[in-house]
Amino acid sequence: MEFSQERFCGNQGKKKPAGGKRAGHVRMAAGRLRLEAQTTPENELAARSSTTSNCITHEGECCHGRITPCTRNELPPTPGGFFMSERINKARYWQAVMYPENMVEGWQDRIADIVQVPFAYCVHSEDTDEKSEHRKDHIHLIIVFPNTTTYKHAMSVFGLLGDKALNTCEACVNIRHCYDYLIHDTESCRKAGKHEYDPSERITGNNFDIGAYEQISTEEKQGMLQELVDYALAKKIMNMADFMLMTAVDFGAEYFGIIVGYNAMLERICRGNYLKYSEQKEAENGAKNEFSCCYSNTQQHENLPQQHACCCPECGSLSVKKQGKTSSEQQRYQCKDCGKTFV
Repeated sequence: MEFSQERFCGNQGKKKPAGGKRAGHVRMAAGRLRLEAQTTPENELAARSSTTSNCITHEGECCHGRITPCTRNELPPTPGGFFMSERINKARYWQAVMYPENMVEGWQDRIADIVQVPFAYCVHSEDTDEKSEHRKDHIHLIIVFPNTTTYKHAMSVFGLLGDKALNTCEACVNIRHCYDYLIHDTESCRKAGKHEYDPSERITGNNFDIGAYEQISTEEKQGMLQELVDYALAKKIMNMADFMLMTAVDFGAEYFGIIVGYNAMLERICRGNYLKYSEQKEAENGAKNEFSCCYSNTQQHENLPQQHACCCPECGSLSVKKQGKTSSEQQRYQCKDCGKTFV
């Protein structure tokens, strides 16, 4: 997916050239012809580098999904690698990049009481860019919730450390990788020549336990399974294909193992939804058809010609029959009992 550099790199507000729409189209066509004539692989690479000179990237990728616009010497995206086109909306482990100058006063002494959940962070004050220029100081922070939580809630917790301090926020796809990235102790960091921080600079608190997070307990598995079942019931998901697509967006990667392990049970839940809502739909359609039939019969009854309700004026008998018409085209009747004719 391509993202416009204009959106992230502050190229907005350019004045439109004078001369109207037709003149503008002519200039655009001429510009394209000149570009095609001059473009070579080397020129194209140089042009691409110049357009992103103010947009710091991470391992060659544009900083998509940023909460704040890019400026020169700002930090790269957060550790997990890249910003996905489909953001994970629910997860237990979340990571963020924050600016210390915008954080609340004394945050290092108060962070445990502010976030109130297990956390780990490292202050990156030695990072440099490709030109060996010092990058803006920033903090990589991981927080762990007791259960899965939403992207919005995770952002609100990070925001407690400073409304304007938060730069990026995303779910941890792999908690171990994010934990190692805090001090640049990953293979990708070593290949990129990034400064590796000492493990003592990685600060943890509120009983942060990386070993426990890498192994999911039976109780946690049951809790995660219950979340998936409630999700399938609430969303009325009727087949596993839809279930896999929807949970990939709304749940973290750690849920995939639960889905695989309890695939048969979840498939029965989806099958039950299908049978339940199919029967309801059939019942609704049957009620609609019955109502339509009754309405049609009523309309037919109302459209029937009204019968002449009369009695014989001579003997009062209701047993009458039609007996032709008068010269003025009025219906004539005859009593079957006394033979009297009348109009």
